[in-house]
Formats: sequence, C-alpha cells, structure tokens
Amino acid sequence: MSKPRTKTTESSRRHAFSSFRERVDSIKIEPKTNLSGNFTEFLNKIEQNCQSLPQLIYHQSSIYQALFDAISKNDVHSIQPLLELMSQFIHDLGSDFLPFYTRTLKLLTDLVLSVNPNDFQNNRNTSNVLEWAFNTLAFAFKYLSRNLASDLKPTFMELLPLLQLTKKTYISRFCAEALSFLIRKSNPESLNETVQFSLFDQIDIILYNDAYCESLTILYSEAMKNTKGTFHSKANVIFSKLMENTLYKVDAKAQPKLISIISDIILDILNHGTVEACDKFYAMVTKYLNSLLQKNDPSEVELLTTYQILSTLAFAESGKKITNWDIVLETVDLLVEKLNSINITTTTTTTKQELLESYIYLLVIVFRNADIQSLTIRHKKYFDSIYNTPGFLTFTEASLSIAKSKVINFGITKLVQNYINNCSSNDSEKLTYFLEKNDISNGNKNLAAITLDIISHKLKELSDSQTTHLHEVTSFLETNFHKFDTSAKFLNAINNYVKTTTQSGDFLSKAITCLHYPTHELRTNAIELISTLVGDSSSTYLSQIRLIEQIPLNISTGRDITLRIRNLATEFSKEINPNDLDKNLIVNYFFGLLSNKFQPSWTAVYESLPLISKDEDLVNFPFESTLIDWQPRNSRLLNNFESFENSYLAPYRNISEAIDNSLERNAHFDNMVRSHVLSALKTVPSVAEKNAGKLIPIITHQQPTTDEDDGLQFWSRKDRNELLELFAKFKNLRKIPEGEELYDYLLDYLLTSKYVKVQQLALDVLFTWNNLSINKYRDNLKNLLDDAIFSDEISNFIMTNSSSSSSSSTTSIIEPQDKPIVMKFVIRILFGRVQGSPKSNSKQGKKFAVISVLPSLTNSEIISFIELGANKIGYEGFFSGQIPKASLGLDQSELKKISGFINLLSEVYHTLGANYSESLQTTIKPLVFSLVSAQNRIESTSLVDSIITEKMAKNIRSNGMRCLTELFKIIGDGFDWNDYYFDI
Repeated sequence: MSKPRTKTTESSRRHAFSSFRERVDSIKIEPKTNLSGNFTEFLNKIEQNCQSLPQLIYHQSSIYQALFDAISKNDVHSIQPLLELMSQFIHDLGSDFLPFYTRTLKLLTDLVLSVNPNDFQNNRNTSNVLEWAFNTLAFAFKYLSRNLASDLKPTFMELLPLLQLTKKTYISRFCAEALSFLIRKSNPESLNETVQFSLFDQIDIILYNDAYCESLTILYSEAMKNTKGTFHSKANVIFSKLMENTLYKVDAKAQPKLISIISDIILDILNHGTVEACDKFYAMVTKYLNSLLQKNDPSEVELLTTYQILSTLAFAESGKKITNWDIVLETVDLLVEKLNSINITTTTTTTKQELLESYIYLLVIVFRNADIQSLTIRHKKYFDSIYNTPGFLTFTEASLSIAKSKVINFGITKLVQNYINNCSSNDSEKLTYFLEKNDISNGNKNLAAITLDIISHKLKELSDSQTTHLHEVTSFLETNFHKFDTSAKFLNAINNYVKTTTQSGDFLSKAITCLHYPTHELRTNAIELISTLVGDSSSTYLSQIRLIEQIPLNISTGRDITLRIRNLATEFSKEINPNDLDKNLIVNYFFGLLSNKFQPSWTAVYESLPLISKDEDLVNFPFESTLIDWQPRNSRLLNNFESFENSYLAPYRNISEAIDNSLERNAHFDNMVRSHVLSALKTVPSVAEKNAGKLIPIITHQQPTTDEDDGLQFWSRKDRNELLELFAKFKNLRKIPEGEELYDYLLDYLLTSKYVKVQQLALDVLFTWNNLSINKYRDNLKNLLDDAIFSDEISNFIMTNSSSSSSSSTTSIIEPQDKPIVMKFVIRILFGRVQGSPKSNSKQGKKFAVISVLPSLTNSEIISFIELGANKIGYEGFFSGQIPKASLGLDQSELKKISGFINLLSEVYHTLGANYSESLQTTIKPLVFSLVSAQNRIESTSLVDSIITEKMAKNIRSNGMRCLTELFKIIGDGFDWNDYYFDI
C-alpha cells in the first residue's frame, strides 16, 4: 500500500525558500569520505576551533577566512560541502555574520559568474555548483533578513552585475526572486529608498539594458505574489511605492522605460491573481491615475503615462479579470476631457502625434475588451472625441479589423459617411487609402472614382471656369497616371472620363504599357481604354487582342487561343513597316500573356516571338515613432502593439507611401512569369543579346551573400540556370562593355560552384568568348564535370613522372603556351567539385578524387586552389586592419563558409603533408582568421540568436586547433611564428 501523500502549500518558488530546518537536515558532510586536497586542508585549519558555539564565535574571523579561501578555489570535489558549511556558519553566527556579509556576496557572485555553461564537458559539475551557490545565497537572505531589510542598497549593489546579465538570464532571475524576499521584509521607508535606488539611481542601465528591466519586473512582481492566485499582505504597499515613484517623479527621457517596467509588473501580477484578488489592483491603479489627471495642467508626458497604463489594464487577460469596467472607463472619461483641453486636432509635435496614436490604441483595446453595458453609455463620447482628430480613419480601420461587430452596431459607418461628405483636400490621400482597404458601405465606389471626385471637389473651390477645371484634372491625371495604373478600377474610371470630356489627354502610351500587367482585369480595362482613345480602326490588331483576352482559359479553348496568338504574330510579321502603335501593342500584350496560368498561352508566345523579332528594335520587354519604448517587454502585448503599429499607425503616418505600396501589390508578378520570360527570350537570343548590358547586372550585382542558394535573391535555382542558358546562346559577349565584369564573375564564382549544373552552364557561357586557348580543350574541360570519367580525364591536364629508373611518363595534353589560362579553369572546376562533399574515408567519393590529384599540381597551382577557399572567408580585410576583430564570426553565413574552409584544410593537410610545406605556409593567415572569428563568436555575450551559431563556432575552433597542430608538424621548427603569436 502506497504511503499517503502529504498535503503541502503550493509555491512557485519552492527551490528558493524552503524552510531552514529542511535545508539543515538535508546537509550531510562526512569528512572521512571527502579526501580532496582542498577540503582536507580546510578541515585541518578549522577543526580544532569549532567544537562548540563559543569557540565558533571566538574564532569566527579565522574560520571565515579559511572557508572563504577554500570556496574561492572552486574545487569541484569540495565545493558542495564548503557551501553548505557556509550556510550553517551564517545560521550559527546570525547577526554576528554581518561584517562578512559583503565579502560573502562578492564571493558567491564571482563563483556564479565564473561557472561556464560548458564546464560539464570538463567534469566541472556546473549545474550543481550553481544550485549550491544559489542555496547559500537564499539561506544568507533568510537568516539575515531582519538586518538586511533595513537597508537593501549594499545587497542590491553587489548583485547588480548579476541582474544585468544578457546571456545567463537564469542567474538574473534567481537573484531577483531572492531579493524579492527581502523586499517583503522591508519597512515602508526602506522600501521607498530601494525603489528609488533601483529605478532612478540606475537610470542609465535601465535605458540601455533590457535584461535589467526584466530583472526589476521579476523582483517586484514576485515580491507581491503569494500562493496560487493570491497576493502577499504587503503587495499594496509595494505597488503603491512603485506607482508614487514613477507617476509623480516624471523624467521625460526615462519615463518610457519606467512605464514599460510598471506595465510589465502589472501584466505579471494580473496574470497571477484570481478575479477577486485583482480587483484591488485595478482600483488602486485607477485611483493613482485619477489623481494624476486631476492636476490643473498635466504634462503631455504624464498623459502618455496614463494612456500606457490604461492600455495595459484593458489589455491584460483580454479584460476578463475586470469585474467592474466602470472603474477603468471613468479614468478613460477623465482622460478624454484632458485630451480635448490640449487641442489635439492638429499633431504639430511628435509628442502630440504620440498622444493621438496612444489614444487610438487605447480606444481600440477598450472597444474590443470592455463589456457592452459600460460601452453603451460612453461610445458616443469616444466616437465624437476621435472624430475631430486626424486619427479618425486610423481608429476606424483598426476597430473595424479588431472589434468590427461592436463598432458597427454603435454606428461607425454613419460617422465614416459624414467624414466622406465633409472631407477636405488635406485628407484626400488618407480617405483614398482607407476606402480602398475597407469596403464598409455600398456608397463607396472604387479607388479611381473617389480620387476623381475629390480632385473635382478641390477644383471647384479654386475657380468657376469649367475649361480650366478640365484642363487641370486632365493634367493631374496625366502626371499621376503611373501611381494608379495598377488599379483596374482606375483604368475604368479614366475610360469613362475620356468618354465624357473633350480633354482626352496623353494617355495612349501609358494605357498600352498596362497590357503587360499580370491580371486579366487590368489588361481588359487597358484594352477598352486604348479602344476609346484610338478606335478599333486605327489598329488592325486591337480587335484580335480584345478577342483573345475574352476567351476563357480552360481545356476546351486551349487550341483556339494558341491558333489565334500564332495568327496574330504571323499577320504582324508580314508588315513591312509596322507603326509604333502596333509594335507596342503586340510586345506588351505578349508579355502579359506570359502571366497567364495556362500553358497554351506561354507556348504560343514562345513560338510567335521568332516570327516578330525580324525587327530587332521591336522586342524590348519592359523591365519613426518612439511609442514602442513605452510598451512593456511582455511578448504578448509587445507583439500586439507592433502589429497594431505596422498595420494601422504607420501607414497613416506616411499616407503617400502607403498608397504606393498598396498599388504595387496589385501589379505583383508571380514567380512563374520570370521563368516564362526567360524561356521566351531563349527563342530570340539575338534580341536578348542586344540588351545583354541590362541583363548582366542581374547576375553580377546579386552575388551570393550567404551561400549558393541565396545568390540572385528570390530566384529559384531553375530560373538562375535558365538565365545562364540564355547567356550561353549569345555570340559576342566579349564586345559588351560589362563583359569583362561578367567574365570574372563566371570564372571566380560560378565555375567554383558546388553545383555541377551551374559549373556546366558557366563553362558554356565562358566558351562564348571564343578564346582559342580555351575552346580547343572544350570537351576535355566538360569531361572534368562527369563523375564517371573524371579520374581518366584529369590525367590529360597534369603531367606525372615515374621513378628515375623507368622511362614511362604521362604527358599533359595542354600546350605550354595555353597552360596558364587553362589551368585557371581546371583549378576552379576542381575546387567546385570538392565543395559541399562531406569528409569521407571512402576512396570512391568525388572529394577524395579531387584531393588525391593535388600532389600532382605545381606549388603555384596548389596555392591558387587554397586561395579560392581562403578568399571566400574574407580574411585579408582583418589582417589589413579594415575589419575589426569585434565584428568577426557574428553572422551565420560567415561561419558556414569558415567551417567549409576548415574542413577543406583538414583534407589538404592530410594529403599533402610536409613535402609541400612551402605551399601550405599560405594557409596560416586564413587559419588564424578562422580561429579568431570562432573565438570572438563564442565570447560574444550581446547576441540573442539561437545556439546554432555558437555550436558552429565551437566546432570550428575544435577542428581549427587540430589543423593548427597539424600545420606545426608540417612546417617544422624552422618557421618564424612571431607575427602570429598574439592572434593565436
């Protein structure tokens, strides 16, 4: 029968504050079983002086010194009993221990900081050492709390370095929890001094160290918590001191961070408490906020403070722990009155803009979380207060997204209609952006129609002359056509405008350009606009284009579409001198057809392009707010505000950019269009070559920034390969001004790629330079990329001599005058083949095949091979002083390159050995650079990234040190290492 479980009081910090009797009873120190030198030496010093309590008190200084010295050594075999003895020593001396208290805190702090998270690999028992040190700290606070609570500053100062840690946050958390015990024991006067000292005296740390802010949040929130769902009896006193020191002592520079900390504390305690337990906190906070607002003239910073705290109260737990919303909303009512009194209808200053945006954020949260009964009697007041500000549309869009049913039931649509009817020209852009994103009534037509209505309204205010009005409207539309032409509604509105006026404007060329856009609706409305502008009779092909565009895209119409596109191209090809209108119509429309997700459309265009490309000129395809500082670091609320900022506040801050971004999204081409365009260009390579100067930067200016997969950002490998296939069809790349840049890129980057297909295509493009010294070995070079015949083919490029007693030898096929340039290609192909292959002892792998060839190369060729890898890690900038050591190894892509280079060096050292020491001396600098980069990453404490990069750096350091050891053996004792001692 199992033993009945003893019921105990639940606590979230059992590890920190178990009873002293339980701790003491658990201490078992057997001197005879601990034979470590450190413990034995300590025992010999104090054993005769601690037989009784009077002896212990009399010899306290010598005993403490012996204990201090022994613990300072941090001996893994004796640290546990020594720390437990320190706990008992504190208990036995009580207040007599205070002279040693500060030294003990310093000792424990140094001990905890000296523990390395990876010491377990060296038998350092790390996790246990931390726990034993934390236990001793907890016992020290427990036994000395009566004395320490009267003045916490010395304790706080000693633990301050631990509270600021950015990496070992578990240490900061424990220290904060332990200190919270002393906070509870403090009297009001001492507590007030501690709050001031931890906040205002450490203001510089608060401004720049988020880890310290988090520690303060834990410190004060844990001090107020009790068992599950309840709060400590001193919670009210602690929280009141925090509120008094942050609300009534305003520091404009530090206030955002201070209020952020207070908000985090509020979120933490409201998350902990039950509904009934949280009521007193809501009442207390609103009472302080009311007293702040009832001042004659609260400052803008004080208003921002109130907004932020109210937003936190309303947001916490989605408002579920607020039993009486009237308490919170009465403070909001008072805040509305103050807002109206400072005239926020114009946001002339940054602070006023932030006040308005904070008010919007607060109202949206209130409408989402507050109960209907409390909102019903107040919604009109809130709507009226925000309606008369520049933030009305921002509030409307956000509330429609977050609390749609509530605000619609309260009549938000009527207010929007009033806003539209009374909109001034200054707000036209905001209204245009808002109405495009939100369809909230049938009266809202389309973006273009609204734009024209607003412009017409503006012109009526300027003059009564109808002719002048039309001229100005037309001129405006001509100038700004490109901003709105990605909206099908705008094109339709322009078409209606042209039909009803005599001012047709210069819209034809702009409308023809719209035919290349990726959506059917855009192209259809563009065709109709062109037809209105020129009539069907002016172009023999416009009616055919309209008919093709109207055919539905399905299996039954596939052949019909293909035939009609071919016929269109055939008819056009018969034109002797086609006019510019027809040229532009055909080219732009064919480009638009490539966007159709329907294969017959693409294939018909591919087949048609060679027909129309006889005229080579024809085919020319068109090619901050500080409100975030006020937010708590609580991830849920912080992420919520960031989303609110990006979705609603930021767009209305820069409305012109928001409109442009919105329109750009309508003209977004699918990734498949790129593939279709490349396939189309391959059917007319002569035309594409005419524009090679525009295509070359696409390759050379987007060099790989991380690894091969990230080159040509957002391009699939298939598309990149198709682009190279297109270049391989060109005939005169060497005559293009950018050709030399392309040649170097192909040779140094793509020919060294780890992908065989990329190497093959790079070779094909390089062959288009028609260099006789290279092209005569065309087949041999391509054979090097064939795994099956690589070993046989490589022997054609190198010359090996047998022993002197034999007459046989293998002669290279390379003619002497060609060797320098051909071996450049061979070395790069070899380097590409060795990349990306895992280290293997198999003699059948392609890496082994390449590495085994190296001894047959000359010293200069071996150096060239190694430099290809070394140059990829960028070591030269470090040794020339251009790159500071502090920036090394912080990027994951950089570490990946270094890791690959170290693996390559390991293979090279093993294969070449001491016979090639002269060549391998060139690896010293890149190897040292790799080790320095890895060590810098390991020592960096400011990074908050994943453990992946740290693990990579440790692997690099481990493998690199093995390489360095091997290099010492290869180079021998005669080499002068003085220049590298410091870095190593």
